[in-house]
Amino acid sequence: MVILLSFISCKKKSTPAPVVTPTPAAAPTPNFYFNATIDGKSVNINDLSVTTGSGAGQSVTTSGQHEQSMVLSNPLLRAEEAGVFITKTFPGSVTLCSEVESMFKVGSYNYANPNAGIDGIGVYYIDAGGMYWTSYLDSNKVQGGKFEILTHTTNNDNFSKYNSTAKFSCTLFDPLGNTMQLTNGEIKSRSVNCEGLN
Repeated sequence: MVILLSFISCKKKSTPAPVVTPTPAAAPTPNFYFNATIDGKSVNINDLSVTTGSGAGQSVTTSGQHEQSMVLSNPLLRAEEAGVFITKTFPGSVTLCSEVESMFKVGSYNYANPNAGIDGIGVYYIDAGGMYWTSYLDSNKVQGGKFEILTHTTNNDNFSKYNSTAKFSCTLFDPLGNTMQLTNGEIKSRSVNCEGLN
């Protein structure tokens, strides 16, 4: 009897523990970004890096041209930076936030050439070598590319009034007369800076 029980106990098999495969963590999604293909190179600047942030800026020229910018910037040396801006000439100085808000609407926009006093959209890119490229540095040309604001939603971060997304394509110029083609451009950034305005 003892021998039989020993034999049975030797034959008993333990149930293997279930194999658990961990679910890979989802890649974080940037809140703000600038993506484009520039002369065949993929450019992706976003706020997942602590050194890169989204900004909304404003400036005024002596000719009354008011500029609002949507920027993905990086303060590190030799770091890429990119953004877009909207320029509009007002008959007098801009004092109301509603005037700035009127510059941003969902829809298509023509490209600007501030050098020639032409209002509209501009795109800029600072490459890793520090070269500044824009869609308007050639004062004899106005872009024929497309720029479209896709979404424009209220933002409550007390820094800017809205978040906007846009898609675009254009030619970029450097101060030396060289050109690069930008295609499949997309940006999501803070927009409408009303600091100092009523």
